Amino acid sequence: MPCSASVHLCRAGTLLFAGVLFTQGCKPIPNCRFEDGLCDTEAGIALLSTIEGPPGQFVAVGNNGSAAYSIDEGLTWTTASTPGSENYQGVSADNSGRWIATALNSEILIGTNQGQNWVLSSSPITASMSDVAADTSGRWIAVGSSGAAERVAYSTDSGDIWTQVNAGTGGGLRGLSFDGTNRFVAIGGTGVALCAYTDDGGANWTLCTISTGVSMYDAATDGSGNWVAVGVSDAVAYSTDNGATWTATTSGTGASFRDVAYAGNGRWIALGGGGIGAYTDDGGISWFPLDTGAGTNLSAIACSRKVCIAVGDGDVLVWSGDRGITWKVSSTGTGQIMNGIGVYLP
Repeated sequence: MPCSASVHLCRAGTLLFAGVLFTQGCKPIPNCRFEDGLCDTEAGIALLSTIEGPPGQFVAVGNNGSAAYSIDEGLTWTTASTPGSENYQGVSADNSGRWIATALNSEILIGTNQGQNWVLSSSPITASMSDVAADTSGRWIAVGSSGAAERVAYSTDSGDIWTQVNAGTGGGLRGLSFDGTNRFVAIGGTGVALCAYTDDGGANWTLCTISTGVSMYDAATDGSGNWVAVGVSDAVAYSTDNGATWTATTSGTGASFRDVAYAGNGRWIALGGGGIGAYTDDGGISWFPLDTGAGTNLSAIACSRKVCIAVGDGDVLVWSGDRGITWKVSSTGTGQIMNGIGVYLP
């Protein structure tokens, strides 16, 4: 019996054996992959213990200033009250657990206490910002657009005051990711693929080319110089030189992608329209289709050490404990369209 993404826990007591948390009365399936984080049992699942690190903390953001957080790998969600009123698009955490969320029409939220408490930035960016990311030193970058023009900004004070710069792409940007060392890669475009990267925290940018010829939405890296980018009309691209040059291709699934995440062990998962998507285990060269069962558009995906979670229209949330093979459909509880999700790994 394969691993399952069910989140109905066995109700019996628990015991810790050999560093793995089992549930008494629940027998782990022999072929269940504990590195995938969650495993099927007769009565439910057994969560991995701290042998693989503490649980990932997720925050999701969406329309009308909505936000929700989970501190248990997405098993349970709590809605958060924010002072925001705009449609929030991107959210990310730095290595201290501080959160920043970016929105249409310039609002920026700063979150603390695992995503429970939020305040507005006192000096936001005068544009619609689509995505945000932080490096390991507390420096933040946000990307977006103002009309057809790009908007890029960086903050050195944990997201309160922002300095706007020009990345030179000539068009709006949608996705931004950090490689864990010093490189941020931003992509976007409308009817054309745009790409730029920075190695100095956003002050200076170098153009790169993703020649898919369609709008691109986001990119993700394994942290070892390999990147995968996704866009509409089944477009994908991959890079083996840390985002400097890209090879454009298609997944063959017919999906229209909105986000991609690195799920570990060489796998990237891309999701989008109708809740369908694809995954690749060879850095973006070959792809396999997947269907989350959401039945509606998914806008963003994030993966912890153990699970991958995506959010989208109608407050739909989908959750996988086996790196994208099987999914459980749930919600954040906000009742809003959710556009962004991020994860913090303590």
